[in-house]
Amino acid sequence: MTRSCQTSQHHHQIDSREPKQASPIFHGFTLPTILKRCWLSTPDDLNPLERCPLLLPPPSFTEKYGSCQKILHYGTHSSVRLYTRPVISSPAFPTTRKPPLVLQRHVVKIFRPSSSPSVVTSQRFEQALSSAISHPNVCRTLDVLLNERGEMCQVMDYCSGGDLSMLITMSPQRSLDVCTANCFFKQIVRAVAFLHENNIAHCDLKTENILLTPNGAVKVADFGRAQWLGTGKVGMNSSEGQGGESEQREGEEEDRLCRSQSLCQSLFLRRAAQGSCYSPPRKVLGSIAYLPPEGLCPQQGMPDRRAGDVWAIGLIYMAMRCGRPLWRRASEDEDGGYRSYLDGRQQIGGYFPIEELGEVRCRNVIYAMLHPDPCRRIRAADVLRSEWLYNMRLCEAGEMGF
Repeated sequence: MTRSCQTSQHHHQIDSREPKQASPIFHGFTLPTILKRCWLSTPDDLNPLERCPLLLPPPSFTEKYGSCQKILHYGTHSSVRLYTRPVISSPAFPTTRKPPLVLQRHVVKIFRPSSSPSVVTSQRFEQALSSAISHPNVCRTLDVLLNERGEMCQVMDYCSGGDLSMLITMSPQRSLDVCTANCFFKQIVRAVAFLHENNIAHCDLKTENILLTPNGAVKVADFGRAQWLGTGKVGMNSSEGQGGESEQREGEEEDRLCRSQSLCQSLFLRRAAQGSCYSPPRKVLGSIAYLPPEGLCPQQGMPDRRAGDVWAIGLIYMAMRCGRPLWRRASEDEDGGYRSYLDGRQQIGGYFPIEELGEVRCRNVIYAMLHPDPCRRIRAADVLRSEWLYNMRLCEAGEMGF
């Protein structure tokens, strides 16, 4: 792995789990076929296959994405699978030889049908949300369609670099070097700040949900627990019974959203949530080790789920540098490691794992991200503007997302 933290020329080479794929732009078109179609004057000169109408029915799921090769994750209401389809590697290959085939890979999340309205609503919201988001450091949803069994499928890019948890585990020192950790961290913060700017909380950030390309670009994935944070409860009309006045305010709010938010599909998301009466569930969201203190007591409510995301990415950075989570549970009564952290941040000597990070600006930001009080916790946008991250150079892959 070659890198130089002082310039923007550093790059990361992550071992790919699969061979690189080629994307056929002109698949199915050859020069002899095109010339033959141009010069044949009558339909009688065409063979039966060539007499087919040009407007064909849309391809099926299997025709577009092939067959399942591996189950990556099996959950209660969905499964995540790796699908492959053989494609021609080079359309310009000489016609005298059989063109080689390579496997085109996609990750497909298959939602199992459910009779529960809350499950159906959650699935629809995830599909709408993931389809609307576009950012270099967010895992891209390419397609949403039904397979031959009538199951809804969400097709995503395949990140052959694996996930961040796997990279940390397989690293020789069981942790990442400073330059790599900093580059990955800034990419994660960029993605989370983008989500927060558009009133979206991820609610399940952890090393397993941070995917990597072979070039070292970070992709935040898995929006199964994400929440839309509009004004009040999304899908609930708090001004019911006020007639035209509430409709006027709603129209003004939509105009404000169009002007102020950079996410083009913000209104689409809001209407998708409203159409299915989506209301954020009052339950524990996320993995226990990455949950903030307020997230362990959902009955007390949370001031803002975005504060929990900031807490989680602070712990992700510490996991990259230390090779493990700082504690199992952010509860002073149940976890001695967390209790040591609370004691350490109040003392002059600080908390040892964070003090070991070295640079003062880095330590200050991590302490601010891991503030026990969510109302006093730093925001993701402010982390990006901090003295530590503002002038930090990203690798080209991380900047562009390839």
